[in-house]
Amino acid sequence: MQPTLRGWPGRTHIEAMTKAADSNRADGVTGIILAGGRSVRLGRDKALVLVGGRPMIARVADALRPVTDEILVVGRAEDELAGVIDGPVRYVPDEAPDGGPLAGIMSGLAASSGGSSLVVGCDMPFLDPAMLRALAAQLGDYDAVAPVVRGVVQTTHAVYRCSLEAAIRSALRQGVRSPVRFLRRVRTRYVPEEELERLSPGLRSFLGVNTPEEWAAAERLAT
Repeated sequence: MQPTLRGWPGRTHIEAMTKAADSNRADGVTGIILAGGRSVRLGRDKALVLVGGRPMIARVADALRPVTDEILVVGRAEDELAGVIDGPVRYVPDEAPDGGPLAGIMSGLAASSGGSSLVVGCDMPFLDPAMLRALAAQLGDYDAVAPVVRGVVQTTHAVYRCSLEAAIRSALRQGVRSPVRFLRRVRTRYVPEEELERLSPGLRSFLGVNTPEEWAAAERLAT
């Protein structure tokens, strides 16, 4: 029997919500950049930190552009990033700014016009379009596709069916804030590290910048 949390809709109910929402979605892929974090460990706005002479969020958008039909930035106002990102982008407010990444994912999915979304952080300067395309292609009948690197589920380098918005909203009402915990409750395809290595040797696509040391290392890689 599928385990459930108290008050949490079982998988059958989640599948019903997902199917109902899917019927109103187009087939395109949306790129969602989560940019609402406070950058406490880095000590400065990581969306605007330069890596290889480009703001990190601009590098992220550059990687998403060839593999998505639209790009959304969640958690930032347009005037904060005016002129930073090349090309069209929509800015989406985070419905629950203190709700963590899962709330940001929900806000992005709610605003998406496509059937699925590539969700990434604004602090990933080496995103690989080929990796993103390969992950999106694996969605099939799953609700989500999540890579696993060094035993850690990469929830902000992952693919989510946009119709999961209702299930995430329900989870948040029940106090579930962890994307990892949420993914256990839906049909998730976990991509093992050895498979990821074949797509992107060295797994640079998953490198994030959260500390001054990681920023310095990213600068060395970019030059």
